[in-house]
Amino acid sequence: MAGGARAADPATKSRFVAAAKSTGCESIPYPDLFAACKDLHDNKQKPACKKERKCAFSETTAERQVIQNKVEAKKATKKVVATAKQDKTDRLAKADDKEKEKLRAQIAEDDQTLRQIDEDIFLIKRSIIDVFAERRGNGQACMDARDEVIGVFRTSRGTLNTESDPDLDTLVKQIVALHDASIAAHEKTVTEVVGNLDKCRREMNEAMSDLDAYLARKK
Repeated sequence: MAGGARAADPATKSRFVAAAKSTGCESIPYPDLFAACKDLHDNKQKPACKKERKCAFSETTAERQVIQNKVEAKKATKKVVATAKQDKTDRLAKADDKEKEKLRAQIAEDDQTLRQIDEDIFLIKRSIIDVFAERRGNGQACMDARDEVIGVFRTSRGTLNTESDPDLDTLVKQIVALHDASIAAHEKTVTEVVGNLDKCRREMNEAMSDLDAYLARKK
């Protein structure tokens, strides 16, 4: 054997043959790295990347519409309360002392209701920012998980390059090509996630600067 290289045992060659016919983590012929890849893919990458991470406002139409509908409902309630308050205020001038006391108490209750409605409206609008924040977190988790999986493929690729058995040469080349394809696929997704994270930052910053103008502009 060239250079005194030690021939691969049948079990090792069998793993390489199986790996060369596979894709993804199954293309890793080293048991420890295969196990690490599967664990990361199944328990970290897969669940993280299944979560919604689109963040462009045009892609959050459903959330936006729900928020706008809630805001409009609150505004309608506010208008009713404000009208009722004004009616009571107008009646104060002609009311007797007992009636004035009752009206003032009701007006104070209306003021409290109006303040609560304003707070509710703010929190409802603020929830659009929460949508973007959640999706930023989902995107970051997906990217981090894929980076870890890429690291396992790179480690396996590096180990493959140290294989010296000529009998494995063809299989090693095939597996390296499979690893390169897996790494490229993961890196493509990571690039897309990075772009989406930038969208999330822009949308969040714009929304936080002026929620009213933001929601109106994005209708």
